[in-house]
Amino acid sequence: LAEFNGQGDQRFLQFFQFYQEFSELVLNREYSSSTKLRYIKQYTEGDAKEVIKNYHNGDQLDQAFRSLEETYGRSEMVIRECLNSLKRMDPIRSEYNCRVNKKFLQQIITSISTLKCYNFVIDSSETECSTFLLTIEEKLPQETFLKWEDEKSIMKKRSEKITVEGFIKFFTEKVRKEENALYVRQT
Repeated sequence: LAEFNGQGDQRFLQFFQFYQEFSELVLNREYSSSTKLRYIKQYTEGDAKEVIKNYHNGDQLDQAFRSLEETYGRSEMVIRECLNSLKRMDPIRSEYNCRVNKKFLQQIITSISTLKCYNFVIDSSETECSTFLLTIEEKLPQETFLKWEDEKSIMKKRSEKITVEGFIKFFTEKVRKEENALYVRQT
């Protein structure tokens, strides 16, 4: 379990991750409330520790965790940070760098998964979807972008909506093919 300090420009996203892990590893276990409170103090530092430093009794566990949630668990901030992290993603420089492409894909999938946890639906309107896709498309190398444009044309002819999920399917297939080609070349 990584410590949570409540600092930095992605503190709300970090709290979301901390909360998920802490719930699974500590809160959902058969520990006493005092032990859980001790663990939460052990795995917080900096600003986050300041929020809960005055809780000392196991009976105050819920209050301590609620204080952290009120400070760092604000869904609108998680959504904002998630969208900003997508905007700040590094562009892909090389068409065939499998490792970079996989990392890029995982960042998109993780961000979408996080947004879904907060009931943010990207494909709910064409405007939101287009804006989101434009952010992603700006990061693609020219050849990949052109292949994606071809794929969108095919989708339109089949009367399919152009969605983020459609892009993920397209890019996942691209990465799979690159992995296959890399494997064949190495053997």
